[in-house]
Amino acid sequence: MRTEEPEIKQIPDIQVVGKKFQGVSTNNLSKLVGPAMGEIFGEIGKRENAGNGIHPVGPPMYIDLNTEFNPENMCFEIAVPVNKEPTINGNLEYHIIAGGKVVSMMCFGPYSDLSKDIYGQVFAFAKQKGLRISGPLRELYHNNPQEVSPENLQTELQLPVE
Repeated sequence: MRTEEPEIKQIPDIQVVGKKFQGVSTNNLSKLVGPAMGEIFGEIGKRENAGNGIHPVGPPMYIDLNTEFNPENMCFEIAVPVNKEPTINGNLEYHIIAGGKVVSMMCFGPYSDLSKDIYGQVFAFAKQKGLRISGPLRELYHNNPQEVSPENLQTELQLPVE
């Protein structure tokens, strides 16, 4: 996997529609992400939401809600940024991810190549700069695996810091 150097950037508040998962094995992770994104995009695209001008405004994301890594008990959220609060039903939720400073690193290649070592670069950069972690790591998916080859996937890692 090819990566760019980590950088510090400021991001605005992000309104999202998301679905949270708890107690998931890493073996089942990939089986849940696609359907969750389909459910979220479906809810955003419902007539009552689309009719009110609600639409996605940024890349879908995976938010790591684990306090420590346990491959048999993963906690995470799949979320899609939206331009304003939609009407949602079921087990989805609307919330705002606080903006602020993040360590950001672009990664290019298959999702399967995202590894502990790649994530470690983001955490090491934050530590080297004397920054304190202030939120969960996020993966932002800048293109669609159904439209580009795995080698051309673009994933941005963001780690909120202070």
